[in-house]
Amino acid sequence: MRPYALLVLAATALAPQALPAQSCFARTCQGTNTVMATVGALLKLTLDRSPTVTANPTARDIAAGYQDVSGPSARVRSNTEWRLEVSSATETWDAAAGRNDKPASDLELRSGAGTYTPMTTTPNVAAVGVATRETDVPLAYRARFDSQDNPGSYAVVVRYTLTTR
Repeated sequence: MRPYALLVLAATALAPQALPAQSCFARTCQGTNTVMATVGALLKLTLDRSPTVTANPTARDIAAGYQDVSGPSARVRSNTEWRLEVSSATETWDAAAGRNDKPASDLELRSGAGTYTPMTTTPNVAAVGVATRETDVPLAYRARFDSQDNPGSYAVVVRYTLTTR
């Protein structure tokens, strides 16, 4: 094949093809188009302050067996029904120079004016709601103490999970 024939063949293959034109015979032409959108469940969870909560029990708290401590508020935004679950990351507290088998259930949680529920590694429902621009869920902790709690520092990680109902 001659070089110029190859060039003509290549140019023909790459040339855009004209599409048939739509014609209107009126002064105004209209067309329609369908726009589709699929919106999934949108959830957002934030805490209104640092998630670190510190309990410093006094002798009176130890004698009472617990200390109530204000927790953060969970802020929920959702376009669907939602459920806030709370659980402990481990079965026991981490201890620095303290009791190494202090159960996670020695930390209890309540939301709003509800009752305190012991922490476990299985999620507990703290609150439920419907689609919302913003809902605050106030949380409070009760740290339990007994004679087995040696002096030292204790820490337990609390998980907050926001999911659809």
